[in-house]
Amino acid sequence: MIVKSNEKNISFLFQEKDPYYEMGFKILEHANISSMLKYKRKNLNGCEKIVFDVTAKNLAPLSDVIKDMNDYDLIDLLYELIYLINEVERTGLLGKECIWYNFENIYYDIEKRIPMVAIIPLAGELRKVEGRSWKEWFNDAMIRIASFLSEKKRDRFVIFIGMYGRNTLDYEGLLEEVNLLGSGKSGMLVNTPIELPTYKMQLLYVGREGRIEFLVEEDDFILGKSPEKSDGVLDISEAVSRRHCLFTKINNSYFVQDLDSANHTFVNGIIIPAFQLMELEQSDIVSIADIDFRVNFLNINEQEAGH
Repeated sequence: MIVKSNEKNISFLFQEKDPYYEMGFKILEHANISSMLKYKRKNLNGCEKIVFDVTAKNLAPLSDVIKDMNDYDLIDLLYELIYLINEVERTGLLGKECIWYNFENIYYDIEKRIPMVAIIPLAGELRKVEGRSWKEWFNDAMIRIASFLSEKKRDRFVIFIGMYGRNTLDYEGLLEEVNLLGSGKSGMLVNTPIELPTYKMQLLYVGREGRIEFLVEEDDFILGKSPEKSDGVLDISEAVSRRHCLFTKINNSYFVQDLDSANHTFVNGIIIPAFQLMELEQSDIVSIADIDFRVNFLNINEQEAGH
């Protein structure tokens, strides 16, 4: 991966193709992460390029504004940048390695008073960039921000980030220690859980072969003809591939992805390109080759309350 930055943008050029790109982009589109810089996708000689725009009037390089922040603002900033790991990882597939923690490329939204960073759709471990691992970039950014704290709080935070770097303090522990340093926002972020209804998805076929039902409760559910390679076995048609399609749950929403099957997967009659995510809605018709299933979402909380 080649990274370049200037006063207008931060760009990432991926020299190798990654099957997770399309899935990663779909996830980021639905994740609604407030601290994510706006981006555009480009194709450069067959390689994927992502360009993050930093020209908005409300954006300023963090390095330009950090010297005017007090301890409370700085601790809020540290907390939000660390908490961002949770926002990304709760998508279900993307990991902390998606967050670009180069201090020189971190921006600050002056109006909303929040950090803004580049988040790239990587599902696996980030390779070393410019000779540094993800954790090295992260630790360096945290220490550089903490260097503007008052001496006592700075020294205490450096101890915590060192423990995190040595894996003797986990992510939750690091968040708690920053919270104990004292700030205006961190307590609210920790103690304000968002309660959402929990769903499972029913795939229902009723036709010449009778009634077939699959309940998708796991985060990943493969449907196909092979008992060895599939979570749900669909063997009533020769047109179905051994591993035909994958259903994925992300942020309480369900998506389907065709696994390069011979006879394709369709949603409401529209063919899905292989390995691209398609979000599913109530009463959609998902066609596995020539077998049509209706999508029904069942509220688990309501079902439990009914018992």
